[in-house]
Amino acid sequence: MEQKGGAHISRATLSIWNEDECRQAHEATISVLERTGVEVKYEQALEAFAGIGARVDKHRVRFDASVVKRALETSRKSCLLRSRGNGLALDIRDGATYFGTGSDCLYVRDPDTAERRRAMLADIKGMASICERLPNIDFVMLMGLPADVPMVVDDLAPVAAMLAGTHKPLLVAPRDGDVLDRVVDMAALAGAAESIVIYAMPPLMHDRDALTKVVRCAELEIPMVYAPAPNAGASAPRTVTATVIVGNAAATLKCSAASCCIKPSSLERHSSTARASASWTCARRRILTALLSPSWGIKHPAIWPATTACPALPTLPCRTRSSSTNSWRPRRH
Repeated sequence: MEQKGGAHISRATLSIWNEDECRQAHEATISVLERTGVEVKYEQALEAFAGIGARVDKHRVRFDASVVKRALETSRKSCLLRSRGNGLALDIRDGATYFGTGSDCLYVRDPDTAERRRAMLADIKGMASICERLPNIDFVMLMGLPADVPMVVDDLAPVAAMLAGTHKPLLVAPRDGDVLDRVVDMAALAGAAESIVIYAMPPLMHDRDALTKVVRCAELEIPMVYAPAPNAGASAPRTVTATVIVGNAAATLKCSAASCCIKPSSLERHSSTARASASWTCARRRILTALLSPSWGIKHPAIWPATTACPALPTLPCRTRSSSTNSWRPRRH
């Protein structure tokens, strides 16, 4: 029995493989990483992987067992994912199970007219508000891709809408790692920087978008879901075991990429922060501020006052970071 929301519930477990079979799958994963390797389409990542001992041949990267072991040993095994305002937290660890929403629907069914239409930004807040009232939903993910948001802020405006709709932890899928500082700042303004998990789903190769998210998450100590999606019989072998091994190899790469963060040759460890700040233009700030205005129905008591603090140039607060080090990290408990 375990306690959840003040009630005791029975915990059912299902084991597909025993410990020995899991060990064999892990050993097969190591073999895939050693012999076949993975495709990496990002030059800075290739340099960083070579720096931690991987074998790089053009865009193919192979990892010896010792490199993988070191990466796994340096990975955190647990963390607390906090909510914003009610003091609750999810204990993210081996054996813990939580339930949340899926993501990224292009169309919704209008709750008033039953019309099938494109998702809008107001729908994002509305769906998050529903999740806020559902006791068995532990976290919230973006359930629609709003058609009324400019592309320049389409990975930030929905985060603001979800923050306005729920106190629960968010699983967020930004375009790349350059905006993660802003996402964390927004969550901090709403009550808890440690309430965000970043999501990435790499394709058959590992590109800049996915890998910059991995490294920035490691630097900011943000939990991350690196979710490979091998398709049995298409992008992976047709057997269940082989499909799991291919997916596990992709997920294990994330640990190796994160381990680069402790070395000076990390994936644009410092330059990515500078580029992110440079790309956060006045126009982008104004667009996001307009989307956060009360007329859009997503005013948030923490975010909105911050965005209107300077009438001449509305902006979200940004903590100052040194050009050589990160001077701020989310506070861990």
